[in-house]
Amino acid sequence: MSFIRRLCILWLASITLNRPIKDRSVNLSTPESLKNNFYSLTLIEPDNSSEHLIEGRKKRVLEGLRFDEDRFDLEGIQDQIQNSELARFKVDFVHYYKGFRFKYHHVFKALAHHYTGFYFFYVAIDNLKQRNYNKKKLANIDRYKVLKIILNNNIEDIRAYQNYFTIIEQIYTSRWISHPDHKKLMNYYSLVFESLHKSDDLEKEGIQNYRISGKGLSTLSQYETDFRRHRDNVIQQTILAVLTFALVLIGAGDLIVSLTK
Repeated sequence: MSFIRRLCILWLASITLNRPIKDRSVNLSTPESLKNNFYSLTLIEPDNSSEHLIEGRKKRVLEGLRFDEDRFDLEGIQDQIQNSELARFKVDFVHYYKGFRFKYHHVFKALAHHYTGFYFFYVAIDNLKQRNYNKKKLANIDRYKVLKIILNNNIEDIRAYQNYFTIIEQIYTSRWISHPDHKKLMNYYSLVFESLHKSDDLEKEGIQNYRISGKGLSTLSQYETDFRRHRDNVIQQTILAVLTFALVLIGAGDLIVSLTK
């Protein structure tokens, strides 16, 4: 079994080295990411003490950068792995394809992904979904509902700062970025955030990061109070209208009865 696993890892290495990441940099933002079609293979020690990013192959070894557990944030060290040792490593195989990121930890699933063309059909189906999504009109929500979303997010993490990009994705899903009106959405919610900041309902950190302020809580509380009053008034007016209509019907009935006597 170890021989088969070793052979599969070498196979994955060949796939990766045929389409390697250029300059060790991956662009995941559109539209640049739509041009992606390359692979990454990382071999991980069983105890997670180090990771090996595969960048080359010789007759009996795989070559690449080693990142040790205590220095993952530093540049890797050039290292080699003997082919005879490959079976003991865990696998992190990634295919970057037209804006998508397909990741596998199982060698057979990784090979199946490559040779069945699963990614091609997945992207084709997703493109159909995106076309249908692009036909929808994306309705804007008012500033109070935006403030409510920010409050709920801060309840989850009181120290978290948010920006209008994260809020837009939360409202419309990640498909919004490919919608024909995505620039209008960005402009609208940018204005909403700036408006909430100028009214002191949001605190600002840096250029585009915000979180709810104490005044924002008061604003929401007042808004919800006013909304309940408005709703209660509407209910009362509706009840009065129904009662009035009923009294008119009763009066009309009495009039008809009196006239027919």
